[in-house]
Amino acid sequence: MNRRGFTLVELMIVSVLIGLAAAGILVMTTSGQAAWLTTDAQLETMTAAQRALDRMSEDLRAASVASVNATPPNQCAANALSFLQGTTRITYGFVAGTGTLTRTVTPVGILPTTQTVGSGLTGFTAACAGGIATLNFTAQSRGSNGRLVNQTVTSQVWVKNP
Repeated sequence: MNRRGFTLVELMIVSVLIGLAAAGILVMTTSGQAAWLTTDAQLETMTAAQRALDRMSEDLRAASVASVNATPPNQCAANALSFLQGTTRITYGFVAGTGTLTRTVTPVGILPTTQTVGSGLTGFTAACAGGIATLNFTAQSRGSNGRLVNQTVTSQVWVKNP
């Protein structure tokens, strides 16, 4: 047999095989990218919550136990936390409509300053007892299936100062 090339059937079979291999590679790449994007969004959400938690923990460690466990204006409530560092009042407030956590510092005799320390949150609660403050942050992000996933960061902070 003296053949100079490939038949049309052979070329079609090779084309189909190459097409199937390319489709498989495309599916793997697309699903990998979707998983990466989901993980990245969840990580960003949790990092923001962790930063806010770190800031609150730092402030609470310098607070007085009496001011954390006291009644209003010191409070440890569902959407707010207020306490004293010396004579300076620190107040954290969660605004559910915007998902932001704010920190207001009110030194004696000076106007208060407010800054946003967390955003993209869906919930914040605080509970205080026996010199320990339990802080809970909840954030939502999209899971790999497209559904909203709740993620929670919880920490207990021991308030050391008398």
